[in-house]
Amino acid sequence: MLRSSLLIGIPVALILVVAASVLLGGDGVVKRYRLRTDLDLAQAELAEIQRENQQMQRELRLMDEDPRMIERRAAEVLSWGAPGATLYRFESGIEER
Repeated sequence: MLRSSLLIGIPVALILVVAASVLLGGDGVVKRYRLRTDLDLAQAELAEIQRENQQMQRELRLMDEDPRMIERRAAEVLSWGAPGATLYRFESGIEER
C-alpha cells in the first residue's frame, strides 16, 4: 500500500513542482504576461510621443517657411497681440474644486 502510494505520489509531486516552476519561476508564464502588458503600455506611450513629435516637427517647418507663424504662435502662448489688436480671453467654464 505504501509502495503504490509512493509510486503515484512522487510523480504527481514532481509534476506539481515542475508546473509551479513553469508558471511562477524566474521566466514563468505570469512574469511573461506582466512583461508583455508593460511592453504594450510602453509601446502605446511611445506611439503617442512620436505623434506629438511629428506635430512639433510640422510646426517647426511652418515657422521656418512662414515668419508670421512665429508671431501667431507667440501670440497664442503669451497672450500677446500686435499694437491696436483686440484680445479676447475665454474661460473654460470648469471650476476646480
